[in-house]
Amino acid sequence: CSLYNYFITFEYQNNTSGAQYFKFTESTASNNYYNVFKANATNMVWDTYYNRTTANTNIQLYTLNNGNGQLFQLIETNEDGYYYIRSALGTCVDAYGGVAQNEVNIDAYFCNSTNAQKWKLIKI
Repeated sequence: CSLYNYFITFEYQNNTSGAQYFKFTESTASNNYYNVFKANATNMVWDTYYNRTTANTNIQLYTLNNGNGQLFQLIETNEDGYYYIRSALGTCVDAYGGVAQNEVNIDAYFCNSTNAQKWKLIKI
């Protein structure tokens, strides 16, 4: 399925700014994976810093190159609308320290199915 124009909030509470909008677009590089584009940007995507698989590796915006650190899968949780987001590197998108508050960094961490790794996608 294609997911376009979904909204995910991280680092700050929802303030409806364009800084919090991302598009999950099926990757042309690999089946069952998405590139997560910054809204209104044609080549800036989520990227796991230097393809590292160590805990607390930063998730950044970077120019699209379809490396494994830029390919993400959505894995359904048992809660409607919530997903775990796992990279092709095997790490999951995680709120640093499991804290849901303003200015918390988003990182790659070992997949552990905690609330720090549950993300709600809202169609806009």
